[in-house]
This record gives sequence, C-alpha cells and structure tokens, in this order.
Amino acid sequence: MTEQPPEVPSDVAEELLGLLACGEVFGFHTLADASARSSDISQAVRLMEMAVQHYDAYVRTRQRLLDGGADADAVIASHAEPLAAYFGRTRSADEFQALVKAYVGNGIAADFVREMSAVLDEDTRDFVHDVLSAPRTDEIVVPRLRAVIARDQAKAGPLALWGRRLMGEALSQAQRVAADRPELVALIVGKADLAGFQQMMARMTTSHSERMQALGLYA
Repeated sequence: MTEQPPEVPSDVAEELLGLLACGEVFGFHTLADASARSSDISQAVRLMEMAVQHYDAYVRTRQRLLDGGADADAVIASHAEPLAAYFGRTRSADEFQALVKAYVGNGIAADFVREMSAVLDEDTRDFVHDVLSAPRTDEIVVPRLRAVIARDQAKAGPLALWGRRLMGEALSQAQRVAADRPELVALIVGKADLAGFQQMMARMTTSHSERMQALGLYA
C-alpha cells in the first residue's frame, strides 16, 4: 500500500513557491554576473540567455502565486533576507569564481527547494521541479572549467576552496531559514524536533560533492 503524504496547509505551498520565486531572482543575478565577467563573447551570450530563463521562471512562479490568490510580492519578499545575505557574502572575484557560483551555488539553492517540495501536492511539486529543471548551467560551466583547470592546475585549489565556501554559506542560510520557520521545516522533514533536517543537509552535501567532482574539483 502506497503511503500517502501528510495533509499540507495551502500556506505551505505559498511559502515554498515564494522561496522558489525569490531564488530565481538571485539565480538571475548570479548568471548575469557570470555573463558580465566572461572573457568569451559566445559564453557571455549563453550565460545571458540562461539568466533570462531564471527571469522567466520568476515570472511563471509569481503568476502561479497570484492565480492562487496570494499576495505574491509580499510572499516572495519574505524570503529575500537570507538569500540576499548569501549572495552578498559570496561575491565572485573573477570569471572562474562566477562560473563555479553559477553552477554550484545555484545548484545548492535548487536542491534546497527541491527537497522542501517533497510534501506538496503532485501538481505543485511537478511545477516546482519543472521550474528547477532549467537552465542547465552544467552544459557550459563544466567543460569550460575543466578545460581551464587542465591548462592550469594551480587554479584547482583556490576554486575548490571557493566551492567549499559556497556550500558553507548556503548551509548557514538554510539553517537560518529553519530557525525562522521551524513549523514549516518540521512539517517538511516530518519530525517535530527537526532531526530530519540534518539528513536533508547531508543529501544536499552529497549532491554538492558530485557537482564539484564533475568540475574536476573536490569539496
């Protein structure tokens, strides 16, 4: 017999859609920054196109909130502070840090929302996963950075450290979200004492390590 998910209040879906939309705003900024720093015009254009995908995702998600009767802008804005703190504390110093942040940093944010979407109804969960399916930054970032590191192994160490910093800052802000919204996180991880939250963080850390390895780096 298939286990049925717990009944989830409608405001939980609003919260997670607001988090998703806010994340898309900062995803746009991250890709736009990577594009602006690019030394290759064709790469810059592709990153710009990916930034636009984040904007389009924001528009879609905000419209879904509006269609559900939510005060979309207020719901989205309620998630801005921790995301802005992460973005501000992880400003890229150069083109290669910006590429790592575009792939690894945005990937961490997507993992967090994807994990938290597990309790949503099927239609909303499918919407969230569809939004998170693009852009595929790995298609441009992985070959670019692997080629750079192959030419200059001295870049590997600093970029690996940068990846660790991105993960550390992301976990710090995720814990802040948990502290600010304990009832929401307790519902999502299924335990009132939030013990499941650490398991969720462990899964995110594993995904982060896989992305770093794809770049030829180690977390």
